[in-house]
Amino acid sequence: EHRPFEREAGVTDHVYGEALADVVIAVERGGGKLLTAEMRKAANRFAPLPRNDGSKPAVGLVGEIYLRLNAAANQEIIRSVESAGGYVVMATFSEWIAYTNWSRIKRSRVRHDWKDVGKATLLEWYQRNVERRLLGPVAPLLRHGHERNVATLMDYIRPFYEPLLGTEAVLTMGKAVDLARSGISGILHVMPFSCMPGIIVIGMASKLRDAIGGIPWLDVSYDGQERTNIRTRLEAFMHQVFQQQRRKRAGS
Repeated sequence: EHRPFEREAGVTDHVYGEALADVVIAVERGGGKLLTAEMRKAANRFAPLPRNDGSKPAVGLVGEIYLRLNAAANQEIIRSVESAGGYVVMATFSEWIAYTNWSRIKRSRVRHDWKDVGKATLLEWYQRNVERRLLGPVAPLLRHGHERNVATLMDYIRPFYEPLLGTEAVLTMGKAVDLARSGISGILHVMPFSCMPGIIVIGMASKLRDAIGGIPWLDVSYDGQERTNIRTRLEAFMHQVFQQQRRKRAGS
């Protein structure tokens, strides 16, 4: 969130790299309070960094988890959006952990396995507490740090698709609606070539777009090959994103 607004090129990546290295060491030493302390140090490193106040349109990045998180696999698409004048709000990895708990609880209720419902509920409570402790120190620095409850994401898509059908598709669709409601100006959906959950999302995209005001939407499929047409399509998409930002401003 900081890099697109940095005043000194490269400083954000440098500070992030240092903080990440210290976080890794804390995890190797057992995590817990050590890890929370390192998150606090990371916040202290980022807080004084100067930022530009210029307005940039936000693009929500959703899709297959590994692909969106791996910069080499997605050909640095986040930096491509930044170089085109926008910034990226990416769906987190933790939403998948939360979804597995939600799904386990729902399916156990269908089977009337109340013991497993209790176990999953306790696990969810514990994980949320850990996440809250880790996020706390850096939350004030984030524009989009709040993680929406998975049950809410599933409610968003229930008019179009049954959440218990599962796969990453339900998270992609739910998070796309959530990001659109948070005020972003475009949805970027990434997927591996021929990925079944991704294909489901593509098939549902038109209905989702209708429900969220026709927001610009781009599906990008990767097959492991370098492709120049992604850049061309991204440029056209970013043009629509800027138009969407201007429309929102005019409407407000």
